[in-house]
Amino acid sequence: MKVCLLSDLHIGSPQSKWRDAATLINRMAPDLDAIILIGDITEELNPYPKTLAFAKNDPNSLKQRILTALDQFIEKISEYVNKTVFLRGNHDDQVLNRCSIVENHAVLRSKFGRIIVLHGHQTNLTRYGLKLGWGVQSGRELKNNLKLEHSAGIELEATDYIIVGHCHVAYSDALTKIFSPGCWVGNYSNRNTGWYVLIDDEEADSPQSFIQMKRKANLYYRKQCECGFNHLTNDALICPACKQETTPRCGMYDCNRPLRGEEVKTCKRHHASFRFWE
Repeated sequence: MKVCLLSDLHIGSPQSKWRDAATLINRMAPDLDAIILIGDITEELNPYPKTLAFAKNDPNSLKQRILTALDQFIEKISEYVNKTVFLRGNHDDQVLNRCSIVENHAVLRSKFGRIIVLHGHQTNLTRYGLKLGWGVQSGRELKNNLKLEHSAGIELEATDYIIVGHCHVAYSDALTKIFSPGCWVGNYSNRNTGWYVLIDDEEADSPQSFIQMKRKANLYYRKQCECGFNHLTNDALICPACKQETTPRCGMYDCNRPLRGEEVKTCKRHHASFRFWE
């Protein structure tokens, strides 16, 4: 099994890098069994203010823009991909009815164990993210409260590998087997934009190597970790010196909130009152 997974393309948003995502998919497609898009493929529900402004605040015009872009995306990848699975996110509405396979979640069975793929909005991930900060901590809280998730109808097990979107933060947590491929929204100078997950259990010989986090845009320049290590690359997930997660954080007013994919220097709380992910 060889599967590529991308999340949060937000097709229709002027900030979306969906064309780059289509180019990546086409380049990898000959070697893949399937492509899975982990929700928020489109930008229909609760759109970015910039998206509405681009459509001159006309919802009908915005919907037509999204449909046109979605059709172009599907046309670009349909020639090369054997199977594309669209998972529903909190931004996806009836526009996904024009896609062939639409599910709420996907269950993959590898030789190393079961892999659950879902957008994440149908769990309590949003609550954990707003409380603890989007990233590894919210993912661990998700795994620590499986009984609560079961009561919500999400059948997750402690031994499952989980790949989740929604948070727009790229991270890999081997301890709890949770992965998040960030998003395809915003500037590549933010570490969380342009990631994908590659599952390959055919050539891998260990559970630690069959799920890989990769990035299309590798921007190399010096960046300093809080511990003082100053040779971090922009796509470093973990500091090699202190072994801490390197998620960029908001520096405004000592906020220190983890930045999401569309945020480069400050979080949305400090330059807009509208927070679409809630």
